[in-house]
Amino acid sequence: MHQLTEKEKLAREKLCIPLDVSSTRDAMAIVDNLEGYAKTFKIGQQLYRNSYAEGINIFRWLKHRNLQSFEDLKYGDKDDQNYEAVKGATKYGVDFLTVHASFGYGIIKSVVRGAEDGANENNVNKPKVLAVTVLTSLDQNTLNKQLRMPGSVEERVLLYAKIAENAGADGIVCSAGEIPVLKQNLLRGMIYATPGISTEQGFAAHDQKRVYTAGQAVKNGASLVIVGTAITKIMDLDFGETVQAAPLQMQENAYKILQAMAKHL
Repeated sequence: MHQLTEKEKLAREKLCIPLDVSSTRDAMAIVDNLEGYAKTFKIGQQLYRNSYAEGINIFRWLKHRNLQSFEDLKYGDKDDQNYEAVKGATKYGVDFLTVHASFGYGIIKSVVRGAEDGANENNVNKPKVLAVTVLTSLDQNTLNKQLRMPGSVEERVLLYAKIAENAGADGIVCSAGEIPVLKQNLLRGMIYATPGISTEQGFAAHDQKRVYTAGQAVKNGASLVIVGTAITKIMDLDFGETVQAAPLQMQENAYKILQAMAKHL
């Protein structure tokens, strides 16, 4: 475990690490190894697909460890189903949750209401609702030619972000590159969560298209910097493929990310 400087401690408050594993045991092992480097851990569909109970257990366990949980299920079903599902999620101490902004005002509003009512009924803090704009795995070519959506990625992100803001979302999920224009056009106090993060050398998940370093994200104003592959994976040079990093290598990777972030704090 590295001894963190004051700025690196501030960076730790902004770092979010995904728990992209299939069991609570594997998720807990990652947290045990990396909680000194990150305050928030993201739980996506992989844990839920394996077992609903697996996902619920990790939320409760993170809360017990005084860590923050980020539920990344990207709600987007019928309004009433979103509402009830989000109300239920508040019981487990979820700190952040996501909804697809592209599904429109009504869907986002149902998630916001579910978070508010669930928090009131369960006497807990309201989860922060983050609206996912354009996935960082999409680029200009995919947007225009495959999805046949006109305009630039930045314009599409801003459109979705304005809808989310009007529906009462607490923040936006976007690439680090779109934060400056969003900060110019949205209310102050919005949360900006940024996936698509690479190492300083450019190592990131193979499916990411709009990629920035953790340092660039913080410099642009990111509130949460979501870093998965750049911390939990390494490149096997012999086989030319990405493999799981060993625990000590994960710590080293995470520390380098904190150092890059701290330069802009």
